[in-house]
Amino acid sequence: MREIAHIRATMLGRFALQQTGMKEPRMVSLAGRSGRLWTLVAYLILHRDRGVPAQELIDLLWPDGSGSNPASTLQNNASRARNAMATLGFSDTKGMIRYENGLYRWVPGTDTWLDVDVFEDLARRALETSDPEELRTLGREAADLYQGDFLPDAADELWCADLHAYYRSLFVRLFRRLVQELMRTQEYAEAAALCAQAVHLDPLSEEFNLLLMQNLTRSHQAQQALDHYEALQKLYQESYGLTPSPELEAARLTASQELYGGGMGPAALETFLLAGDGESRALACDNGTFREIVLLYLRSMRRDPDLKAQLLMLCLEGWEAQPEKNAVYMQQMKLILQGCLRSGDPFTQIGAGQYWVLLPGAGSETHSAIAQRLQQAMHQRFAQSSAVFRTRTIDLRSMVHLAEPKD
Repeated sequence: MREIAHIRATMLGRFALQQTGMKEPRMVSLAGRSGRLWTLVAYLILHRDRGVPAQELIDLLWPDGSGSNPASTLQNNASRARNAMATLGFSDTKGMIRYENGLYRWVPGTDTWLDVDVFEDLARRALETSDPEELRTLGREAADLYQGDFLPDAADELWCADLHAYYRSLFVRLFRRLVQELMRTQEYAEAAALCAQAVHLDPLSEEFNLLLMQNLTRSHQAQQALDHYEALQKLYQESYGLTPSPELEAARLTASQELYGGGMGPAALETFLLAGDGESRALACDNGTFREIVLLYLRSMRRDPDLKAQLLMLCLEGWEAQPEKNAVYMQQMKLILQGCLRSGDPFTQIGAGQYWVLLPGAGSETHSAIAQRLQQAMHQRFAQSSAVFRTRTIDLRSMVHLAEPKD
């Protein structure tokens, strides 16, 4: 039998096949109308060191047990898979998938290069070695191969889920070890590049987001670290309704100190103070910052009795009984506050179900109109929302004594 040309298969990030003589790999999907055919091909390639029983493939491709003659249907799908490969330009496709004595086999098994096998071998050797230079060499080769998670368009399938988790776990362990070694030798720029690759694959990974910011700062890219923190903060808020962890906040402060700690000239000061000032939005701040702003305003009111201000409280009804919906409702109200309050009006979230808003210049005659406007905006923008917010106001003049100096 004539020898089948060498096949190169990739399954990390995508499923692609390339035969000797082809200029570009042929990318295919395990989802959609032809998904079952390519699942059959991928499974046989993964198990190319053995013959796969027909029943094993039937259970794989038709887990619900549908079909009156599964053996014949499987045989038909194997034939269609050969034809699909021929359509993509592969040669000798009739001999690639063979059926003998109840077993299906990927024939060019010994001459098929598969990225997951090479990645696993390199990663394991890198993790086991005690030689730093060997770790860097093997780790870099493995990192280049990991272009994405294992067969992502089939990750929810039972046969694929465990392998998807296994290769992701191996990738995390390898990148963690390699980044730590690069940081030890102060190769921060390369470590940052690896962390960026990991974050691209898992944008919400706190571990690699933190390492990315640290390595950007240490490689004199503090502004990029701060830009990354801002993007991450927005992502966390939109995904979870949460703020980044104290560790990420500490990395932000370190980057800020690196960027501005040596002082700045007038141009840098202007950029630092006015960056983003084009947005006409209310000021969302943490509890401590909000408290300091309120106390500062109280001291001003003590010096000037004509100043007015109201503290508006918005309380989400039923937050104790529906914790799974709190973050969604609170995020909706945050967007309303940012869009409806005056530019610079400070507000903060208290606990799981409250917002406090400082309304400088507002008196008892205007606060109710402001609260009503917020409620109307909420109902108009999020008409399907079930959120109900109760409002309460406190005249800040009743708290002026809090700003009196202590004896």
